[in-house]
Amino acid sequence: HFTAFHEDVSGVWRKQITPEQLRTAFQTFIDQNADLTVLNSLEPQIRVAKFDEQGAFAIEGMYPTKPSTVTFRYRYLYEGVEWKLIGVHILAQ
Repeated sequence: HFTAFHEDVSGVWRKQITPEQLRTAFQTFIDQNADLTVLNSLEPQIRVAKFDEQGAFAIEGMYPTKPSTVTFRYRYLYEGVEWKLIGVHILAQ
């Protein structure tokens, strides 16, 4: 799963992180058997959408999940002809 995810992220990020390091970053969700695919059917509530100090486009917000709230920060770079993920931070509280 993380090999395919790794192949689809920004080339810049791909050079900085391995598929195994991505897996380690998501290990808490794996250990809890968290099903993040439930987020696909939810409309995120965007709080911030702007270019950050490194030139990446950052989107911050939350998903209205219960009983926990899922907050996120995604960062994208424009590579070639599309936006590619360069960073992700997800927290379920």
